Amino acid sequence: MRRACRLCEPFIAAMAVLASLQPSVADPFQSAMGKISGRVFSDAGRPVKYARVELHRVSDTYSAFVAETRTDAHGAFTFENVAPGTYVLRASQLGFFSEQSSTEPIELREGQHLQHLDLRLIAGGVITGRVSDEDGDPVIGAEVLALQLQANGETVHHNSAQTDDRGVYRLFGLPPGQYVVGVRLPDHGQSRQWTLRYFPGVLSHREAIPISVSGGQEAEGINIAFKPLKGAQLTGRVVLEKEGKPVRARLTLSGQAFLVLSTSTDATGRYKFLDLPPGQYHVSVEPLEEDAVGCSQFVHIPPRQSVRHDFALPEAAWIEGWVELEDRRPLDPMHSLTVSLTMTRIEGPEGAPSVFSKSVGPNGAFRIGGLPKGRARLSILSPNEQYYIKALTVGGREVPDLELSLRPGATLSGVRIVLSDDVGEVRGRVNVAEGDITSYRLILIPEDPVKRCDLGQVRSAWTTGSTPFIFRGVPAGRYWLFAAPAEVPVRIETLLEKNLSSAHVIEVRSHQIVEVLVSSLQKEDL
Repeated sequence: MRRACRLCEPFIAAMAVLASLQPSVADPFQSAMGKISGRVFSDAGRPVKYARVELHRVSDTYSAFVAETRTDAHGAFTFENVAPGTYVLRASQLGFFSEQSSTEPIELREGQHLQHLDLRLIAGGVITGRVSDEDGDPVIGAEVLALQLQANGETVHHNSAQTDDRGVYRLFGLPPGQYVVGVRLPDHGQSRQWTLRYFPGVLSHREAIPISVSGGQEAEGINIAFKPLKGAQLTGRVVLEKEGKPVRARLTLSGQAFLVLSTSTDATGRYKFLDLPPGQYHVSVEPLEEDAVGCSQFVHIPPRQSVRHDFALPEAAWIEGWVELEDRRPLDPMHSLTVSLTMTRIEGPEGAPSVFSKSVGPNGAFRIGGLPKGRARLSILSPNEQYYIKALTVGGREVPDLELSLRPGATLSGVRIVLSDDVGEVRGRVNVAEGDITSYRLILIPEDPVKRCDLGQVRSAWTTGSTPFIFRGVPAGRYWLFAAPAEVPVRIETLLEKNLSSAHVIEVRSHQIVEVLVSSLQKEDL
């Protein structure tokens, strides 16, 4: 045994020499990486603890998030293993603001350590006060908004807070400037018929008293009382257009400076919004049952007047049917399916909704109402897009374009959707240089001319640089795959006429994954 060990000694010694030489052998991947470090200070010169620092890669036209970290107890931060390129840094912390959205661009070379990059945050100002009701009791859970006044008289939302059990709020981290403070009452599950109030208790932000905010200073005693005020009113009824029957509906009113109110109709279809400042408002009506079609309209409200506005809704269309797998195999009850309808032509009321969906029952049945007059394209949503619609029939007749005609007050029954799981996946990357942050659009086009004419069969995906992309639920068959800069508009016809020779040809097989590396077309090619 001793003799064998002696025979091994030269080999062991040689290995030790090789091991000692290992650090001097450069790893080309590691040597290319660099490092960025610095500190975050406040305007008072003190380190900002646990601030968030973001690293973004930039070019002439794009900015892409790379990584984020937190400063330590001394305000220091470090980004390790950073690829060469051009970057900016962004710092943020609660209670502070920055005069610039990011640093000036910095260039990191191979293996370089950029250090002593100091970022500055400024302590923001504070507005604090109390919100009470007409009896002087605290309003708990109210939303308080800090709206900074601009030179043109408009406002920009800077921060929000909620009142506590005392009705007290505190808005902090505000940049210096002039502010108005608005308050929205909590919903508490009831109709919100009241409007916003602005300090010191007025209806309009144009009537509010501005509050001057300085960096690091606190404006106290900004109290707001919700007392009854004589504002404008919007009232009316929601009824069926044909019969005049009241409709149970939810109405949402939105307007100037974050004003969003909602209410529901009563048993007679009546609704009301109280204490409104004058202006132009958008009112949307959503029926709570599917026998009517919703709508939305603009309504002008003069100062301190009562405006009556009725909504007459048309009768809705319905579709009903069932979903089955090809060969009449039973549906897997564990797979949740959703039938979706997208309106391609609406002949209904102004502002009628355009997208509808309903879950498929365990037995495959579905029923969708509330549909406007017009035409709608049908699609199916399934987990991981594991199915596609192989056939659609209505009353035994095939519907090749998957579009259905809808008539008010009528039910389109006997809608049969046949699904196939004969699908695969296409995964891959765009073949770009390291560090490329260009956004790309991937376009997957069927070779079959019949399928190609159906725009619903043409698929798109988006990616940035070499980030992977994926197409799921692709029906088996042959396809052309193109990559193009996302900023350039692409017409499918032009793409095929001018660039078919540049297409990446793909054969998709059932339940298989195709991996591809595709080169992008240039702007001048499009």
